[in-house]
Amino acid sequence: MKIAVIYSSKYGATEVCAKKISDNIKGESEIVNIKENNNINLGEYDKIVIGTAVYAGNIDKRIKDFCSKNEEILKSKVFGIFISCMNGSDLIKYVTSAF
Repeated sequence: MKIAVIYSSKYGATEVCAKKISDNIKGESEIVNIKENNNINLGEYDKIVIGTAVYAGNIDKRIKDFCSKNEEILKSKVFGIFISCMNGSDLIKYVTSAF
């Protein structure tokens, strides 16, 4: 089973989380910084994890655009989302407004 951990990180916190997730996945995982590679072939992966931070109440535009562009294939995969933010009590609001 091959799993992609795709993330965007401005100050490094989301990158740390992505690496920890990737390190703890059972099976083959590949970590991808969307700032360095936004042309990812999701068909290569069985499962997908997407991570981003929240800045000024918004997720990273690159992640939002990536998810919109790949919406149909994401719907056909098992996938998860993680968000790093200062105010965890607003997490549901961030996810709902972004996705």
